[in-house]
Amino acid sequence: MSSFYSPEGIQVEAPVFNTLPRLPTPLGSFLYTSSYFRAWLQKHDKAGNWSLALGSRFLMNLKNDEETYASYDAMSARELFRKAGVSAKLYREFLQPIVLVTLFAPGEQLSGEDFVDCPCGSSWSVVLLRSVAEVIFKPWLELINSQGCRVLGNNRVVDVIHDDESNKITGIVAMDGSGERTVYDADVVVFAVGVQAMQRIVASSPALAGRPEFATISNLGTVDVLATRLWLDRRVPLKNPSNVLAGFEPTTGATVFDLNALQNEFADEPGSVFEVDFYHANQLLPLTDDAVIKKVIDSSVLRFKGAVTLFGPGSHQHMPSTTTSFWNVFMSGDWLQQGPGAHGARGLSQEKASVTGLLAANAAASSLGLKSQVEVLPVEEDEAHIAARKSAAQTLRQAARAFGLRSPFL
Repeated sequence: MSSFYSPEGIQVEAPVFNTLPRLPTPLGSFLYTSSYFRAWLQKHDKAGNWSLALGSRFLMNLKNDEETYASYDAMSARELFRKAGVSAKLYREFLQPIVLVTLFAPGEQLSGEDFVDCPCGSSWSVVLLRSVAEVIFKPWLELINSQGCRVLGNNRVVDVIHDDESNKITGIVAMDGSGERTVYDADVVVFAVGVQAMQRIVASSPALAGRPEFATISNLGTVDVLATRLWLDRRVPLKNPSNVLAGFEPTTGATVFDLNALQNEFADEPGSVFEVDFYHANQLLPLTDDAVIKKVIDSSVLRFKGAVTLFGPGSHQHMPSTTTSFWNVFMSGDWLQQGPGAHGARGLSQEKASVTGLLAANAAASSLGLKSQVEVLPVEEDEAHIAARKSAAQTLRQAARAFGLRSPFL
């Protein structure tokens, strides 16, 4: 289980959903957590939570055309909650903190479209099979090296070589730590970087900056993250190994993980080892390490300026797709477009980054005349009641638009 803390103490706990009987969306996520809320959630707030669960989140499953998707994208998450009838207390003391640690920014800075529930209750339970570096990147690097390829660390892309006649990027200009530039010939290019890194590449590359799908990336925002790891001189027991903190710093949320309980390498440590990550940590990054860490025997502080994508209102129109206007250039990352027709892995997630990487790899192979060999598994199909509501809603919208009508609620 996991816990949510405010300055008043623990407020709610979340069970492990995949150990519980599955209920139709969205009833499971509401019913299985309702008994864990503390006294601060009064009856009118529970009613607001029902309104949110059955109203706004349910309606978000019905946005299956571009026009409706764009209308929700233009709306802030806070406005979406307000229209759903959520009380100010529920938003201030529960939803705002949850938004801060799931999408890394306050509700007024987030697109309503990007505050989405998982499609089923069991999807809330996450099992981490060791680290991403160990499970994914290490075997990948070993495979690359076994094929006679090299991975160049401490090099960053600063420009591309463009051939107008073929509409291809024929080379990549990289700069190493000493400032020396090297041109690498390229048959195909896949950009697998974050928003801020891509913005820097576009800014230094006239060939990319001249294309609309790259130029508009400059309109995307980012969020700062502060990651700390604390080694204490004794064990400090926590009720649950996974915890969410909010309300201690304005507009900043945090997570606390008990690594002694979660990772084997720390199981036998004599003192507690905590991973404490702060999201939307703009006001914390300028602090010195001493101001961040107190009364610990060892620590590690990492600052990530603009490291996380901000899915702000209207951001959808500025996000690229897997393919570009260049014949041999492709994109991947969790900040790509995720509207109607996109794969079901969405939001700030390793799953979306992985899926878009596979899609880019398949597209790159196809552009070279190679057979695409990577199967991209779809997410679960909609439950019957969700599919029926989607179909009915789409039919009604199409009928209304045929008569020139538009919904006053969008």
